[in-house]
Amino acid sequence: PEPVVNDQVLQLNFTNEGGVGQTIRLLKNITGLWLGQECRRIWNQSGRDWDWEDLNRLSSAAEPLVAFINPDTLVKTGEYPVEADPRSVTIDGSGRIWVSCMDANVVQVLNTSGFVIETINLGRGAMPFGILAFPDGNTVYVAEQATGEITKMDAGTREIIDTLYVGKIPRAMAITGDGSEMYINRLISEPSRGV
Repeated sequence: PEPVVNDQVLQLNFTNEGGVGQTIRLLKNITGLWLGQECRRIWNQSGRDWDWEDLNRLSSAAEPLVAFINPDTLVKTGEYPVEADPRSVTIDGSGRIWVSCMDANVVQVLNTSGFVIETINLGRGAMPFGILAFPDGNTVYVAEQATGEITKMDAGTREIIDTLYVGKIPRAMAITGDGSEMYINRLISEPSRGV
């Protein structure tokens, strides 16, 4: 069977899973379900008898946040509100934190104290996912899943410099230390197997 690749699959957030014997399975990943089940089990044991509708209502009302963690001590040093569905973060050369907020179609820039100093609207349906600062910290790249583009921004002015179409559903990015090559993974790669 061939993978199902179309706008409806993307919109519904389905994926094609490759399996043994060249099989393809169309499915919807529900990440974190095991964690949710375990949390619910523990809450129920402690007397909070929440069903799935209760948990859905509570989580839908929760404010989207990004957490800052000291990597040496694994201590949370801050937690700050951002727009809907934060997906990735990067830090530019001035220490500002850039957050891609997929459902809001924006990138938010936070100062070193964690407060939003700018919200950059990428346009309806951009679905920003990955975000990456160039090694010198002066340029930031955003992978827009819905448009298939990588957007290049000036970290100082926070203006869009350029865009490049790289193929369907770009997500995470990595760049070599000298900045000579960028690697981009895509949720569904063409026969060329990625960019």
